[in-house]
Amino acid sequence: MNPTGIVATLIVAFWVIGGSIWLLQRRSYSIVEAPRFGMDLLGFPVEIAQSIWGRGGVPYALLLPNMLIFGFFTFLPMILNFWVSVTGGESISLLNRPFVGLANYADIFNCENYFNPNTCSNAGQSFWVAMSNTLLFVIIQVPVLCVVALATALVVNMSIAGRGFWRAMFFYPVMLSPVVIANIWQWVLHRRGILNDTLGDTTAAMTAVAGRAGFDIVATVIFAILLLLFSERTLRSRAEPSL
Repeated sequence: MNPTGIVATLIVAFWVIGGSIWLLQRRSYSIVEAPRFGMDLLGFPVEIAQSIWGRGGVPYALLLPNMLIFGFFTFLPMILNFWVSVTGGESISLLNRPFVGLANYADIFNCENYFNPNTCSNAGQSFWVAMSNTLLFVIIQVPVLCVVALATALVVNMSIAGRGFWRAMFFYPVMLSPVVIANIWQWVLHRRGILNDTLGDTTAAMTAVAGRAGFDIVATVIFAILLLLFSERTLRSRAEPSL
């Protein structure tokens, strides 16, 4: 078993065994209360967090895993990038890079003409081109997107023909991402899915991708549009939804 599997097994074992002992020491269950015990065991982490940090500390305990992941993939790379910016050399090992202070930042401003990035050093050219692209994106694309989105929202709120359909088309991109993600994970984790096919045979995995990427997506799109249309009509008519 690989290290990830060992860690996952230890976490599950602690959850089940430790949670069962912790619950049975504080409560008594009968045979018919087995489902209640299962639900209490499922919420065991929340209860133990509340017993350690109190009711006010439970939200922070629930946020802690996300904050650790967010910090690992966001704040830690920012710190590492800052250290790389004040060190030199070509080594990828942070300990083998000599400290150069602000020399890399000074190199950014090594330009003959700041309005022409081609006259800058390699580092300065990359920096000023990236800055100009970001500035154009903020000044042009963001306002245009906001204006178009607001105008579209105002139009679909008017009494026009097929308003429910246009509302569904306007809202459908919001639903597209979770639908696509759900289908991808279905292909990956299915018993005969991409993961198992890849572990067995790469050619079979490519065939599985080609065979599963068609009808499911189309059917999901059609069903989502119909569901939005029916929901909008039901809410507008204020009637009880029929079967």
